[in-house]
Amino acid sequence: MEKRLEALPWDSSLFGYPVAKALADPFQRHEMEELLETIRNEKIRLTYLFCPPLSEEMHRAILTLGFRFVDEKRTYSKNTEMHPSSCKIRTYQEPLTESMIALSLQSGIFSRFATDPGFQNREYEKLYTEWIQRSVSGEIAISTLVAESDLQTAGLITLGEKNGHAEIGLLAVEERFRGEKIGSELIKAADSLACESGFNQIDVVTQGQNQPACRLYEKMNFTLSRTVFVYHYWNHEQ
Repeated sequence: MEKRLEALPWDSSLFGYPVAKALADPFQRHEMEELLETIRNEKIRLTYLFCPPLSEEMHRAILTLGFRFVDEKRTYSKNTEMHPSSCKIRTYQEPLTESMIALSLQSGIFSRFATDPGFQNREYEKLYTEWIQRSVSGEIAISTLVAESDLQTAGLITLGEKNGHAEIGLLAVEERFRGEKIGSELIKAADSLACESGFNQIDVVTQGQNQPACRLYEKMNFTLSRTVFVYHYWNHEQ
């Protein structure tokens, strides 16, 4: 296990307190105890702990140390391919609107930043607002696509790049438009764009508890390629 923490300056700046991450592979209790001592000494308020899926015994051991299980992070992947274009989908090129921000917030309702009660300063809203802002500006996304229905923005998807693969970032469909297969059309459009852009593989990360999203990606021929358990440790001495 990597005993040293990796500071996360961007997260720390956005949230307003020290944030770091660590890995636990393999899990060793004495190393975890050393990690907790380092967290306290370095006055880290929030630590993200990432590890491969654990046995029930190891999972319970981490919980007894004060970590909170917050996510079963699933990565789905598929080879890119072209799909028939949809008249509902277009590239978003306008200034960011409140409706786009609201959609981005909907995309993260199952995320650990929304479900962990340790966050009490609107961190979830800050993170996802920053995410859509930087996506629309082109800073972290190749493109932001939107779906329209009845002349209204019904959904959005962002496409970026990571480790040489195309990667879906945000995906959301406005509640009143669900059931119109807009999510599927957005994924197809992102897949086509990735293929056109020369990527051979497209990935997406979602939460294990977000079963509607998992089922949708599986229906769209994505296969589960990686699972990571995520825990949060809140240092209440800080």
